[in-house]
Amino acid sequence: MAKDEDRRFEDVDLSAIVADGIASSRAYAQSELDGKRSLALEYIQGRMRDIQTLPNRSKLVSRDVADTLGWVHPGIMRVFTSSQTVVEYEAVRPGTSQWAKDATEFMNYDFMCNNDGYRIFYNATWDALALDMGLCSSEWVPVVKKRETIRRQTLEQLALLEMEEDVEILTAKPLEEMYETESVDEFGYPAIVMQPLYDVKVSRVVKQGHIRDETLRPENLLINEMATTIEESNFVGYRYDNKTRSDLMEMADAYGFDKAIIRELPSDGFNDDDPVGLSRDLEGFTDYNSPTRSGDIIDLYRCFPMVDVDGDGIAECVEVWYAGNKVLAWQVWEDDIPYTDIPCYPVPHRFNGESVADRTMDIQRAKTVLLRQAMDNLYATNVPTQEVEVGSVLNPDALVQKRFGAIMWKKAGSAPIVWGTVPYVADKVFAAMPYFDEMRAMRTGVSRTTMALDPEALQNQTATAAQQQRDAGYSQIELVARNMAELGFVRFFKKRLKLAVKYQQVASVPAPEEEGEFRDVYPQQWDDDMAATVNTGLGTGSKDRDMAMLNTMMNVQTGMAQQLAAVPGAQAKAIEFVPKIIDTAVKMAESSGLKNPESYFPTVSPEDVQQWQQMAAQPKTDPKVQIEQAKLEADNARAQGQMQIDMQKAQQSVQLENQKQQGNAVLEQQKMQMNMQLEREKQAGELALKREQLVAELQLKREQLIAELALKRELGIMGASAGTSEVSPGGEPG
Repeated sequence: MAKDEDRRFEDVDLSAIVADGIASSRAYAQSELDGKRSLALEYIQGRMRDIQTLPNRSKLVSRDVADTLGWVHPGIMRVFTSSQTVVEYEAVRPGTSQWAKDATEFMNYDFMCNNDGYRIFYNATWDALALDMGLCSSEWVPVVKKRETIRRQTLEQLALLEMEEDVEILTAKPLEEMYETESVDEFGYPAIVMQPLYDVKVSRVVKQGHIRDETLRPENLLINEMATTIEESNFVGYRYDNKTRSDLMEMADAYGFDKAIIRELPSDGFNDDDPVGLSRDLEGFTDYNSPTRSGDIIDLYRCFPMVDVDGDGIAECVEVWYAGNKVLAWQVWEDDIPYTDIPCYPVPHRFNGESVADRTMDIQRAKTVLLRQAMDNLYATNVPTQEVEVGSVLNPDALVQKRFGAIMWKKAGSAPIVWGTVPYVADKVFAAMPYFDEMRAMRTGVSRTTMALDPEALQNQTATAAQQQRDAGYSQIELVARNMAELGFVRFFKKRLKLAVKYQQVASVPAPEEEGEFRDVYPQQWDDDMAATVNTGLGTGSKDRDMAMLNTMMNVQTGMAQQLAAVPGAQAKAIEFVPKIIDTAVKMAESSGLKNPESYFPTVSPEDVQQWQQMAAQPKTDPKVQIEQAKLEADNARAQGQMQIDMQKAQQSVQLENQKQQGNAVLEQQKMQMNMQLEREKQAGELALKREQLVAELQLKREQLIAELALKRELGIMGASAGTSEVSPGGEPG
């Protein structure tokens, strides 16, 4: 919401500006657009109220508008949905090619998978073919919340809900039912306390910020009658005619609506000034009256007028939510206007163009009148009138209610029954029908030949003439597809890119190298002015035609690459054809109906092409020189081989000599050890012999000493005995 100090006008002035813009836009739509759009929808459904139907006459309707749409629309859908890469972004400055690749992967995945892209393409292209314009909307939605009621919650569960980040408690209604909980009284003793249960109404976040795409009703678009594009109009708006009072109350918090004003808004209910909306309903539009005020239908307008808000004399774009002559909320709008028109046959210098229905409704009208007349003629021919004399037929009911085998009783002598003759002219009518079919073919490109419905039309034509006729029809349909892509969907995807760059911080896209895995991309790094290209090369013709054309293109590419490869210095250009040839092969796989055609071919990056070109740019020598170099390299190789053999032999000789020397050293060491052992044994024997001799000598000396001692003892004994004999008798020894 804009701040009060920034305002330079009152809400009542803004309300008047919006009311005037809505009134002038509705007047323009009612005077020029609503009539033909409602008529186109009725013609498509086979309801032709503008042609008077007489009693007891044919009510047959020619469905040319529906038939034409039924053939064109599948081809248009195959243009946009046969490939998984609906849109491609191109880098606008060097070094940002990866950003363009990431943006391409994210936009295709987010649009087709997260926003039901197939349905958006279907609805928008159908509206464009039928009503001269499809209408798409793309805008950023911060979060998506869902209200729900959780029954019988305790206080503990309420506390847990308050702690959840994505849950906001709106109301908590206590119930009469109680539950027991343990507590402590004032004396510190355990006690049982009865607590009530609650029914809790919460608002839960079910989806984070994202880009929301949808198709809208083109008849509800409001635009200044002088505008040629939505982006340049000084007033653009849209009427949401399916919003209830409850829906507005839910939107109040997110958009800043005054709930008191919403409660007092009058109900719109039945809109009798919307002929297009009435024509959309096959069963007939009925007045809707809700039994409750919350279910009342309220027309909600979202408008974008140009208003000088800050008083500088330059008007700014303002978003205004408006209902019941009241401004619910407004703010200065800085993004692109979210609505994008998808044209069919644009008219220069006008916003609204033509549709397929506009070009075929008069044909359907003329053919319907002729068909009814032809059928009436057939009826009159098959059931002619009868001239009967009054009273001549006894059972006159047989004249009115004819039955097979019934008998008609006549009076005798009465006049015979005269059958009236009705000229048969239906053949003239049927002969005129091909003229109108030819008119349709010239206007739209749809004919029995292009639809492959008339084999007789090709019998007297050559293959070239038949192909030229089909190509002429396909070119008309390809023009419609190109108009939708270049003048509609390109603008749509550019707006989508700006929203992603401004609001999307991080996003996940499938990782092709790992099935089932995702990788993160960062849109806020991208350039928001990257060029967008919507793929429209194939799809409007038959698969055989597409594959034949692609096969021819691949043969041309391959031939040019081979010719360039044979030209000196042009190898780099030949290498540039490699990714182009792979792209053509991918397109062939797409046209054959294969899913994931990229998985059948290798991925060639710009870095690979650059590397191959650098290798090709290296200077090349003369073939004779190459032969001499090859011989020289072979001789060098042989010399190196012989040298290696000699070196191996020398190494083996040295190794054998070393082994021999090592063996001799071992033998010498063993011999020395044996000699030392023998010397030690010899020395040990000599020592033993000497020890034995010494022991023998010592033993001999001991024995001699013992003998000497024994001899001396004997001699001593003998001397003692001799001394005793010299003492006198009776006297003491002297």
